[in-house]
Order: sequence, then structure tokens, then C-alpha cells
Amino acid sequence: MSGRSLRLVYTVTEAAELLGLGRSTAYELVARGELETVRLGSRVMVTRPTLTALLGFEPPLPGELDALRASLTRPIRPEPAPTTGRRPRSTGTSQASLFSA
Repeated sequence: MSGRSLRLVYTVTEAAELLGLGRSTAYELVARGELETVRLGSRVMVTRPTLTALLGFEPPLPGELDALRASLTRPIRPEPAPTTGRRPRSTGTSQASLFSA
């Protein structure tokens, strides 16, 4: 193993993000016993082996999870096109002519 720290448990919210679920859905799965958890004091945590079994691959390390979160919250819309300062050309149809019979 390299010098990176291995994460052994994840919060239910982090596990939900990794599984592509909403937070409330993940907590519902915990309540129904469908998502295995452990309690550490008052915290409910999902273990790394549980996530590995559900995901089919090793969950990301702490820094990788932050990068994953950042990539999911980036805006998807492209940047607006630069304006030329000119008004758009008229189509030759006025609004008044649209409503006249």
C-alpha cells in the first residue's frame, strides 16, 4: 500500500453518494437492514467491505472522494457565447401582425 491512508468506514451520506443514491434513500435502506452499517458511538457508518461488495470495486480514498464530489457539483451548462454588441436581426414579422386577422 502506498503512503495514502485507507478509509475503513464512510458516513451514510458518503455511501449514498458513492452508490448514486439520495441521502434519505440510503437512510431508508439502513432502517430496513438492506445497507449494512456499524455504530461508532452515536454515528452510523458503512464499512469499506460493504461498499466494495455493493459497488463491485474498491471505494475511493478520502481525497478521491472529495474530487468525486467536486466533479458532481460542477455546472453542466456550457459558457455563454460572447456577444458582438449588435442587436439580433429582425425576421420582418412584427408582433402586431401576428395577432391581426
